[in-house]
Amino acid sequence: MQIKRIVNIAVTMTMLSTLCGCEHIMDTELYLPNDFRSQLSPSMLYSAKVEKGKLETNMRFPLTSSATNAHSYIMEKKKLEENGLKYGAVFERINVAVGSYVKEGDLLVEFSSEDLDSRTKEVKAAIKEYEEEGAYLRKMAGADHSTDYSKQIKLADKQVEYNKELLKGIEKEYRSINIYAEEDGIVEYMNEDAQKGILVTNVPMIRTKQLSNSYYLSDETGKIKELFKTGETYNVSSSKLDDIMKVKCSKIEESQDGAGKVYFETVDPIEKDCGILYVELEGIKKDNVTYVNRDFVYNRSGDYFAYVAGDDGLLEMKKIQIGDQVEENFIILDGLKENDKVYKPGSWIETDEGDKTGNEE
Repeated sequence: MQIKRIVNIAVTMTMLSTLCGCEHIMDTELYLPNDFRSQLSPSMLYSAKVEKGKLETNMRFPLTSSATNAHSYIMEKKKLEENGLKYGAVFERINVAVGSYVKEGDLLVEFSSEDLDSRTKEVKAAIKEYEEEGAYLRKMAGADHSTDYSKQIKLADKQVEYNKELLKGIEKEYRSINIYAEEDGIVEYMNEDAQKGILVTNVPMIRTKQLSNSYYLSDETGKIKELFKTGETYNVSSSKLDDIMKVKCSKIEESQDGAGKVYFETVDPIEKDCGILYVELEGIKKDNVTYVNRDFVYNRSGDYFAYVAGDDGLLEMKKIQIGDQVEENFIILDGLKENDKVYKPGSWIETDEGDKTGNEE
């Protein structure tokens, strides 16, 4: 029979605080009363071993897009019926697919209208007729100085302008029955019917997401931003494309605790869905260094700590000094040595009979 325990550290700490009559547990130590030692033994915590050896990396950091805009396109049934009655609008086609790049004003869902087509043809013919009449009258006025053609030329010009305004109105009506892209972006979603070219109403048919030429890299440790310089250009790879792109570091921000953000702008506009972008740096190699997984290092107001197991049921929060981050590891400069074990409070593992903890020894 398996016996499994899942202990919630937040609840346990609250109980300890209540038992001790304290509002807060001390930052530097967590004392475990005897009643809890059997349940809160270090063997039940996720742990990692401090190692020593060679580390190397290609220094590949994922970027976060600064763009957050997305837009859904819906054809309302009521509007579809009104367009049918008013203009005789007929659905023709959907002009995009998932992954298509669209620019503002591109025609996404296309309708036709015999009524609007007929009126457009008539107005264009009238514009051509009056333009030709005006040109002929100007030619006559140049050849025959005895006759005043100015009133006739003015009338022809007015007719041209009048019909051009009519044409603008018809184009506006045509736009009202179609669906156009309202911003540049990538089509990231189409419902099943729309993907088959079938028009559906009252539900999102198409959703686009804004493509960004601005990205940032979060630096919680304060170490990564030291690798970049404002104005410098860096190579960027993509999770979806084989192309190597370039970005320029536009700004580096630093907060009071030493963390910060590094901002980038793409050198060339992005017009494809690139997935996740990674800024690439020349790899670093470190020989004979002491290191530990970064998930077991904690930042408190700019100082770094690791949880280590003390004697007699005591977990200590030990101050350490860290160096470069190499992939998933921090180089340890001081405070820990090879084969030391560090723990992660708040991430209790399941245990069963046979001491199956999942910890590395």
